[in-house]
Amino acid sequence: MPSLKTLNRRFLFGGDELQVLSFLYLPGRLLQFFALYGATSGFGCVSSIDGTLDAYVVLTLLNCACSLFLETLILYFSSLGTVIDSAPRHPLSKLISVKILLLIPLNLSALSVGVPVTFSSQCFSTSSLPKLLQVLLWASQVMEFVFTSCCFRMLRGRRADDPGGNRSRFGTDHVEGQWENCCRFLCSCSAVFTCFLFGGSDSGGGNDYAMVARVLADYFEDGGKLDIVPSDVAAGIVTLRHVQKCREWQHRTSRADSADHKHLRALADEEAGEINKTLFGGGSSQGPDDRRRSAPVSPVPKSSKYWYRVANRPTLDRNSVSDRVALEEAARFARHALAIYTWMLYIFMNPISGVPSLAKTRCRLSRPCCCCSCCDSPPDAASAATTISADNCCRAHMSALLAQANLDESEVLFAHFGNSIVENPYCVILDHKWRSVVVAVRGTLSLEDCITDALAESVSLEDLGQRHGFDGKGEYCHAGMLVSSEWIASDLAKRKTLEKAFSLHPDYSLRITGHSLGAGCAFLLSLMLKKQYPGLRCLPYSPPGGLVSMKTARASADYTTSFILGSDIVPRLSIESMEHLRNETLEIISRLK
Repeated sequence: MPSLKTLNRRFLFGGDELQVLSFLYLPGRLLQFFALYGATSGFGCVSSIDGTLDAYVVLTLLNCACSLFLETLILYFSSLGTVIDSAPRHPLSKLISVKILLLIPLNLSALSVGVPVTFSSQCFSTSSLPKLLQVLLWASQVMEFVFTSCCFRMLRGRRADDPGGNRSRFGTDHVEGQWENCCRFLCSCSAVFTCFLFGGSDSGGGNDYAMVARVLADYFEDGGKLDIVPSDVAAGIVTLRHVQKCREWQHRTSRADSADHKHLRALADEEAGEINKTLFGGGSSQGPDDRRRSAPVSPVPKSSKYWYRVANRPTLDRNSVSDRVALEEAARFARHALAIYTWMLYIFMNPISGVPSLAKTRCRLSRPCCCCSCCDSPPDAASAATTISADNCCRAHMSALLAQANLDESEVLFAHFGNSIVENPYCVILDHKWRSVVVAVRGTLSLEDCITDALAESVSLEDLGQRHGFDGKGEYCHAGMLVSSEWIASDLAKRKTLEKAFSLHPDYSLRITGHSLGAGCAFLLSLMLKKQYPGLRCLPYSPPGGLVSMKTARASADYTTSFILGSDIVPRLSIESMEHLRNETLEIISRLK
């Protein structure tokens, strides 16, 4: 749908979308008219305040009458034409110009004149109903003015006479600066509206937001050539999802057909073998065990980019010892990856019993409540084995950590709950059943974590490989997760947490786990610690897509097992996949009729 162009602006909405606003404005104007009638009929004015009341009534009636007339015309013309033929909607540009240039000043004048009328004691009768109607009328005019001004300010788009876009007009630095200011504003608003429950107090350095701005500016840059609106993008994504479902159905149908054909062929071979054995004393050349181990047929060519070639991969076998151990390991250490999400996830998973359970766990803790929000040293000998950093005064994070993973306080060697763009919460736990020292890293939960996720530029692993003893030449990884994992590695080295753990349990092995963002940090952390701890195992749950280059991923396959649930979006999320989504969406939009 072409965007609406008026006042030398290319607005971010199409002409047919004005029907919704017109439907909202028309009954609103009628209600304002009846409120004005009810308020003025109940006025017992001592004086007209030099004609102020009359001026307010005239301006309000004029505003309502002009608005009703313009909204009716907008509603009529916006319902004409089609996606292909938008010529019947051309008068909308002039109507919107008239509405902006006429009604906004008229509404502002009515508001100014209505202040003394609404809040003066001389123009109200003793009855409370007319006074209430007048206050509601004036308040509705204020909200209408603010709403209309904000909508046109946010949806005004770029200049209509600028074919190259803001990048060619003002330069790259200007566009990236706009994105940076927008990110800072959205994070600040989100932090205030959520009462800093999900972070937001760490505004980050200039480089952090600048890197996010570069990624967003490159992703959404169109050179001023695209003429689409947000509703087109929404329609394109919905339609693309239907197309993807059709692809999935076709893929599954072809696989089912291939499987049925193979099954019938296996039955025919088995029947032929029985006949051969009965008549001639022979048998089938392929036994049932050989047929079961044969590679499944894949109807998708190996060059296909849309489907992961799962048909060419062996499935897990319940009779295989290694497969059962892998599943038991995944089930065991998944609770550690979830436990570091602390009390917010615990309350979400247990909305009724969560608070009483946390209170019960808190009462069992050996350390009393403290007034400090960052306790790095234990106050008594009972909890000397556990070090807690940046917990709140009620120790809610630690209580949820113990309750979620069903741990004893003595099994937690260290827990850091502070969060910023660089710092990421993590904990070090002893698992005596599996004889392991477990490092669990938290995933995305706060606004700072979202910024870390968005720091998606690729950085080289060559220097990191030289320092930690792996081949990082020509390899790259996610910039934000590398910074967080390097901070965790330096914090572990500074506190000597792992050295203390293995001095107490030298026969234990090291396992590093995490979910989502924590999975990415856990994998990069395992690259850094693999040389120091050769028996290390990494267990990432839903690791982010595009985390490292293919060579590094394959080199770590012998000590890393990733677990992905169904069609989870996070393991398939990368800049390349996002660009593929953008390109497919734009292609779908161009084909929509």
